Amino acid sequence: MSTQKQCQIHEANCPDFPPGANISTASVKSFIAVILSGFVGLLIVSRNVIDASFGILSSDLPDHFRLLTTLKDSGWFFYSTWYYLEQLFVLGSKNETTFFASALVLLASLYMAKSMIFTRIQQEFGATPIESFILGLALSFAIALPSLNTINQLGTISPNVFHSSTQVLAITTGVLAIVATSVFVSSGGQLAGFALIGFSILSATAKPALTLPILTTHSLILFYFLRQDKFQFCRRIRILSVVIFSELAIMLLGYYFSYTSSSWNPNLVVIDPFLGWDKISGNILIDLLRSLVFPIAGLILLFPILKCKSISTFVIPAWITLFVALVQLTLFAEVSKVDGSVFGAGNFVWGPMIANAGLFTITVIACRHLELTRKLMAYSFLALHSLTGLVFLYVWHMSPRI
Repeated sequence: MSTQKQCQIHEANCPDFPPGANISTASVKSFIAVILSGFVGLLIVSRNVIDASFGILSSDLPDHFRLLTTLKDSGWFFYSTWYYLEQLFVLGSKNETTFFASALVLLASLYMAKSMIFTRIQQEFGATPIESFILGLALSFAIALPSLNTINQLGTISPNVFHSSTQVLAITTGVLAIVATSVFVSSGGQLAGFALIGFSILSATAKPALTLPILTTHSLILFYFLRQDKFQFCRRIRILSVVIFSELAIMLLGYYFSYTSSSWNPNLVVIDPFLGWDKISGNILIDLLRSLVFPIAGLILLFPILKCKSISTFVIPAWITLFVALVQLTLFAEVSKVDGSVFGAGNFVWGPMIANAGLFTITVIACRHLELTRKLMAYSFLALHSLTGLVFLYVWHMSPRI
């Protein structure tokens, strides 16, 4: 198939509206695929529910309970929207049992919503109900490929992490923001612009981990448009200005209350290259590569048609976001104010994971427009990531309860 023909196919399947905007015209089969993917996505959190029936909390919920109390006592809990959602679920109750029960319901709801949203995104870009079901779940279960002796998530920039309550919300909103960015840059549609504003704000308030990387991406895109015909791109410039201002305001407020004036956070941010990354990874290059096998393979397979502007402008913003997130992880670290110990689960670690989840999603969409052989080759690498996630969950489910 010629490059021009593949470009035409992509442009026909890259709609001028954000994910979800066309849900009123979705078929019954598409709706069923979305709902079923949500129920299958609950497999991720089923171990947490089973453990809770034995009186064991296998997620980070106890830590979040203590942090929610600390945040409320300090008069500030804007760190993550998750805490507001949890506060809404418990109706202000400080009872620990009530918190844990409602937190499990919230956690299950978020995992269900994540799988449904990932499935729906695929439908927005031309996937059939069965294709969207398979691809949406593949994205929901994908983690970094295993090392020689273990399957692990931490230490890598895995596109999914199955134990963090706040990260599932951050990944979902972050992916929506990254997809909306790609659609907006490649199409410039008004609805895509409104979606970009909304999803960017949701992502910034869900967790601060991705805010600086995607803010940098949006700033670079704005700079690019400013160098073009300002009259032709005036609407995009206005929308990007609103997005950048919103993200910057949320980021600065969050930093001020979390790291400067607030007493709730025991850590502070330092500039020390590789300090934070060395804390979580024993071999940075290998852990990075096994996190990015599918996106790298997809980029190589897409290379012949990247000269098509609609494809390159769709893919490049996601790669820029991941690159900036990796620079952020390389330069910055969170350390204890008391003893200077490095915090290995900080936002500079979570940011690249969210960016990678967005890159996985963008790569899946872009690879849909390859010819069949190349498409199957690309999706085989995605299948390896997803199979690794399923094996990880199986091992976790079968491991003894402590």
